[in-house]
Amino acid sequence: MTGPKPQEKPCTTNIALFDIRLTEKTDPRDDEVLTVVQPDLSVFCNKADHKKE
Repeated sequence: MTGPKPQEKPCTTNIALFDIRLTEKTDPRDDEVLTVVQPDLSVFCNKADHKKE
């Protein structure tokens, strides 16, 4: 990470392959998702912004 972590939001890092589905809709159907990425490293500071499936 470059810089200090925000004190009010604890962050977690993930070093594992998982899919991030990029869409413009809030809850798209599987056939509506055209872009999927698998990052090498991810930092999550607000767990409310993502959902596990």
